[in-house]
Amino acid sequence: MQLNSAEGKQILATLRDGDYAHPGEAEAVALTLEGVPADRAHRVLDVGCGRGGTAEWIRRRGWDRVVGIDRDAEVIDYARARYPQVQFRACDVLDLPAARLGRFELICLFNSFYAFADQQAALRALRAVSAPAGQMRLFDYAQPAPGPLPEALGTEIGRPIVLDRIADQLAETGWRQTALTDLSPRYIGWYQSLLDKLDARRAQITAEHGADWHTFFTQWYSALHQALIDGTIRGVLIAATPA
Repeated sequence: MQLNSAEGKQILATLRDGDYAHPGEAEAVALTLEGVPADRAHRVLDVGCGRGGTAEWIRRRGWDRVVGIDRDAEVIDYARARYPQVQFRACDVLDLPAARLGRFELICLFNSFYAFADQQAALRALRAVSAPAGQMRLFDYAQPAPGPLPEALGTEIGRPIVLDRIADQLAETGWRQTALTDLSPRYIGWYQSLLDKLDARRAQITAEHGADWHTFFTQWYSALHQALIDGTIRGVLIAATPA
């Protein structure tokens, strides 16, 4: 069982009442895009788009030209069928420069950066497809400094942003950090809500996916929620522009 599997994403969509794989759902998207005026002529890239709910939300709010990429071909097939007015492509972030998708005025990552094996190469690839005056919004997990993560989270937490390194990482890959906002209190609230829904929908999840999935989700998200409370893991929003 893996959170980022097609079935894991399906369970999350059930819990979040929409095709979102990140905490906060529509509230988080609105928060992330705050201060960025919608422009129908601008192209938007949703990196790690999953089942497509976030890309569709963006399209409906005034950005007509939205592209979503995800390396999981199964969820891309679902997104294409569900949201035909968004362009979806099964594509690894590192393959973006060769994919000929053009350049983008706005690049968004919603809890996908932590899953990248080579984050520096990913940032370079994103810089290569950014418009010269483009913007990037990075919404993700973070840790204050390099160090071990809670064992209960296993490998599912991937590689959270390291706060005392991210500005240098961005600079080294052609980006300039313009803002960093700590969203940890909001993350704590969002995950408490998710845990409440897990409890309320136990019977549905067990019937549709099995008791083991419900147990796995409950244990993992309880551990993440506690890590956020303890400050071991944080939630952040980073804004950057091409240097």
